Amino acid sequence: MTHDLRIAIVGAGPGGLVLANILDRHGVTATIFESDSSATARAQGGVLDLHAEGGQYAMREAGLWEEFQRIARYDEQDFRVYNCRGELEILQLTKPEDFEVDRSRPETDRPQIRAVLLGGLPEGTVRWERALQKIVQPDPVAPVSLRFRNGVVEEFDLVIGADGTWSRVRPLLSSTTPQYTGVTFFEMLHSNAAAVDPANVALVGKGNMFALGERRAINGHLTASGGVHVYAATMAEEPPARDALVRRDDVLALFSGWSPGLLRLLETAEPVAIPRPLWALPVGHSWEHRAGVTLLGDAAHVMSPFSGEGANLAMRDGADLAHAILRGLQQGADLDQQLRMYEADIQARAAVAAEGAMRGLEEAFSEDAIEHIREMFQAH
Repeated sequence: MTHDLRIAIVGAGPGGLVLANILDRHGVTATIFESDSSATARAQGGVLDLHAEGGQYAMREAGLWEEFQRIARYDEQDFRVYNCRGELEILQLTKPEDFEVDRSRPETDRPQIRAVLLGGLPEGTVRWERALQKIVQPDPVAPVSLRFRNGVVEEFDLVIGADGTWSRVRPLLSSTTPQYTGVTFFEMLHSNAAAVDPANVALVGKGNMFALGERRAINGHLTASGGVHVYAATMAEEPPARDALVRRDDVLALFSGWSPGLLRLLETAEPVAIPRPLWALPVGHSWEHRAGVTLLGDAAHVMSPFSGEGANLAMRDGADLAHAILRGLQQGADLDQQLRMYEADIQARAAVAAEGAMRGLEEAFSEDAIEHIREMFQAH
């Protein structure tokens, strides 16, 4: 496709990478700017389950379906819920014969997904260590100027904010900022897979494990390397400072009185935990369209993970935005109108997911959290 549109994507998360891959498949070049120094510069988080209509659709559209199949774990879709005494309350096992029937939500590790998406792009597409400092557009018809912390300034015709919760692109479109939900997760890793306690592996099982009670939660799942990834979550009036590290023993103290088996998941983790306070934009967050700038993923609609939709929404956004741009670049097409329609679609879709995420968060940290989950299973 012949065009002279200069496209910048700010942020090399799943959504931005999907967007760049699909554009590249159709001969449209985009440059991704990422503040990280490399793909492995920091922890990428735990396991994702990519939904058929979300992340899986995006991987197909990006031409990376076969690569995705090599990392997808279809046999890890079990679901276990314990109370704080360590008693199993809910157990849903996926039998081997079901794997070929229900292939809607395979487990995959975030670093693996990112590696596949990066591998689909031409060398040099991602410019690492390019932290955006300021975005300027003098008027809606002018090029968009990006100033980076290293002093470099570049101009583009279309800038996509794919830079997450604290997007530096979003303020050009919306004055709304994410609000703390009152819940903080502590990410705890068992990096030495060979040393993982067999009891931990048995407790977690193949799939997702939750322990709920007293307005606290522990979530665990296995990684592709055979380790265990754990999130310990509690309510807190104030979020921890950004980039703070918390001692494992301090997290353990928050779960005093819980069963020894559940505490073992925390006791055997690395000695330092990563705090992950949960932030959310208001349900139905929207913005007035501005030519030359748009958003996707958490930059547009960050929400709690209790809808299970965050990464899937970002990847679907990336795919939908790519197709909107491609339609807009066709001869005689109106790119701006395509972007307006894209924004209306993702805002409507995200509003439904955000409502579910807010409700899910409230229920998970209520006094009768397990009963809410039981009712959800019965409803389905």
